Amino acid sequence: MSKNPDEERSRKELAQEKRDRLAAEGRSAMAEIASRNAFIAKNTARLRELRLAKEAADREAQAALPPEPVKKPRKKRAATEA
Repeated sequence: MSKNPDEERSRKELAQEKRDRLAAEGRSAMAEIASRNAFIAKNTARLRELRLAKEAADREAQAALPPEPVKKPRKKRAATEA
């Protein structure tokens, strides 16, 4: 057991300060993670919009081209048997 009640009190205070500090660090870390996730989500949405716009432009450009002529398969010559 402790000899002095002041020592025990100071230990409790130190433990509480440590818990408070760790909790503050945890909140800070969670805020940083949330901020990073928000940035990633925003960037992903921006890139998706660019990709979809490019794909739509490519489809329109492809539709504006004349259709390719259909090639008929060449008939094989019948081998003449002699």
